[in-house]
Amino acid sequence: MKIDIEKMDEAYAQLPKNLQDLLDSKETAATINNIGKKYALHIDQLGQLAIVVRAILSGLVSRQNSLSQLREETGLPEDTINLIVYDLNQQIFSKIREELEKETLPTQNTSSKQIFEEKMSGVANVPKQEVEVKTQTGDNDTKDATVKPPRDPYREPIN
Repeated sequence: MKIDIEKMDEAYAQLPKNLQDLLDSKETAATINNIGKKYALHIDQLGQLAIVVRAILSGLVSRQNSLSQLREETGLPEDTINLIVYDLNQQIFSKIREELEKETLPTQNTSSKQIFEEKMSGVANVPKQEVEVKTQTGDNDTKDATVKPPRDPYREPIN
């Protein structure tokens, strides 16, 4: 599946401004360039890598299809693609995730500690269940069984 540049530009225009700035930053371009140098990518493969990263961040390529899309666009072996995706996750996608968390956290009016307390204290509208616990269940009662003397395997029978 070839990536349509026009669709990617439309999806990019719908991204929040801070994510657009992060995508267009020199730091992101330098990171992609360093990853290309690390794995000895040709200039055309490096360009395709940048396009696929932008398509992933624009939402045109899902994370599940990112490996196959990178393999298709760059022609690299799967083990190299896995290493590149790991580096992309560590160096670019983690920053994007942090930016998105910064954006969503101030809009929440409850803290994570408060959510934890609600869930752990039973305030989350889950009814309590009353369970009767018996002290003796009868499992350990001894039954009237004939007790046999223990057999000694090393003792020979007397005739």
